[in-house]
Parts: sequence; structure tokens; C-alpha cells
Amino acid sequence: MVVVLVCNLLKTICMGFIAFKQDSEPLVTLGDAIASFLAEPDLTTEGNCTAGKSRFEGSKNWDYHKKERSPKLFNWFWGASRRRWLACTILCVAALIVTAALLGLGLNNANLASTSFHHLWSLGYGTVNYESMISMNTQGSNSLIFTTLVANSPQVLLTFLYFSYNGIFTCMLQGKEWNEYAHKRRTLRVSSPKGMQRSTYRLQLPYRYGIPLLIVSGILHWFVSQSIFLARVTVLDSFDNEVPEASVSTCGYSLIAIISVMVLGAVVVFLGIHIGFRRYKVGMPFAGSCSAAISAACHPPQSDTNAFLKPVMWGVVSHESDGVGHCSFTSFQVKKPIKGRFYASLESKIL
Repeated sequence: MVVVLVCNLLKTICMGFIAFKQDSEPLVTLGDAIASFLAEPDLTTEGNCTAGKSRFEGSKNWDYHKKERSPKLFNWFWGASRRRWLACTILCVAALIVTAALLGLGLNNANLASTSFHHLWSLGYGTVNYESMISMNTQGSNSLIFTTLVANSPQVLLTFLYFSYNGIFTCMLQGKEWNEYAHKRRTLRVSSPKGMQRSTYRLQLPYRYGIPLLIVSGILHWFVSQSIFLARVTVLDSFDNEVPEASVSTCGYSLIAIISVMVLGAVVVFLGIHIGFRRYKVGMPFAGSCSAAISAACHPPQSDTNAFLKPVMWGVVSHESDGVGHCSFTSFQVKKPIKGRFYASLESKIL
């Protein structure tokens, strides 16, 4: 306990030092990035106002790029990278397969009186029973630490899976937030609000998604804690004193809890994939978390000062004499880009 308290104290000190000693504003949210580029436009991405992240990924040529407006529909899958999707899905499916294998071993236990659902339910959640004990042959007081680590190791894996899954939703919803600026004027959601800016979500996700994810995570953690748990058999002598050398520390398991983990886990994985098939509204070029694509959309008119402190919207802000338009985030009035028209120019760009 002392070690845990000391580690938590050191962690708190480090977090406080970083929070109060950093000189520049951190770019934590999408709104932070947009506000930063609106305050100081990046000259290297001028003339690419309708370019998405595919324009910049793997390309060293970011020169002026005139592009015909040809809106595309993107699924929410595009919000996260393919590598992130594969990693999260493979890890979740692998965890379900391992859980199913452990369930099979438990059902084949010779001590189990019956494999009927009624009997498994009667054994209960997290209940120590001779029918569902792991034979670990560990005796003595030192074995307690080992069995405690074994019983709690699935919690670490589940936490890692939750952060990976939460990251997928963060990317998808960031794409949704980005795209909505083409349809509705909104203030920026930033880490340190100024002017008319809004503060970020406490859970880093919209509450309609963040709260259900947090609740499901808590339920899964509870199911896992009831699936495998510490079971200690204490041997007493004739004077009711413990005999440490004869005491046994092992792990018990609950088959009904393991089934609950599998069912809820499978539902969570399916819902994540199902939500990925949703489509963003037709609007802005898809940027994802590509800072260059975000920067390219943040070249407002020179007269639009402090736009990042006001409600902004993305759209057409100007046209050149040859008909090539320029799109940007701005606090001024905008028009929607028209399919078939060309966009890329700047007010200061000579074509």
C-alpha cells in the first residue's frame, strides 16, 4: 500500500509540474489545432483548401493545387487509420477467443457436477466453490502475491483494450465534429477557452458516447473480477492459529461470469464495427487527424482577425477573376462549394 501511495504521489507531482510549467498552449483537441492555424496560418499549405489528408500523406509536394469540387461520402471507418482499426479489432477478437478457450477448459473440469446453464447460474458470480478452482499447488504466504497478480492480470488487458476502443471512437467522432463545420456555424471546442470558445468534454468524447462507454467498461471490469478471483484456504491449528506453511493460495473462477464477459464483449465489438458503417454528411474534405489537411482549411481572409475566438464555419470565402474559389474556416459569411467548380486560390495568390 505504501508503494502504491508513493507512486501515485510522484505521478501527481509530475502531472502538476507539466500542467503549470508548459509555456505554449497544448494541441489536445481538434478545436485547438483549428484555433492555432487560424491565429497563425501555415504558409506551406496555401492553395490546398479542398485537399484532404490523402493529398498530404506520403507526398512532399504541397504546392498550389487547383481541384474540381467532387464531394465524396465517407464512412466513419475513415475517422481512424486502417492500422488502428486492425490492431483494435484483432486484439478484441483474440481476447474473445482466449476467453472462449478458458470457458471450454472450465466446462471440462472433472469436478463440475453439471454443465447446464441452471447449474452454472447456481454457482454464482465470484463465489468460491470446489467445482471451480484452479489447481496451482501454491502453498505458504509468499504464494499470495503470485496468485493475486494472476487473478488481476485480465484487468490490465481489459484496460488496454478499452483505451484502444476509446481511441477508435475518438477518431470517428473527431471526423464528425470536423465535418459539421461545413453545415453549421459553431464555436471551437478547445482545452483553454477564450472569447466565445467552448471547453472540451470532460470525458474527451460527447457525453452520448462517452458515458455509455464508461458504463460498459465498468460492467466489463466487474464481470472480469468475478470471472477469476483470489481464493485462499487458511489452515488453523487446534488453537485457531494460522499455519502459514499449510495455507493455500489459488484462483477460483465463475463460468457464468466468463459467459457474461464473452456475450457483452462480443456485443461491444459488433457495435463498434456497426457504428463504423455510418456515413458523414457530404461537406468538407476529409482531414482526420492530419495536421496539414487541417492547416490547409485554415486560411481565412486577411480582414478576418481573431476568427478563432468567434463562431466559425467552413465554406467559400472568395473567388478570383478566373472563377477559381477559395474555401476556409472564417467568422464571415460563407457559401457552400458547388460541385464541378474549381477551388484552391487565395486572395493573395496570383494564378
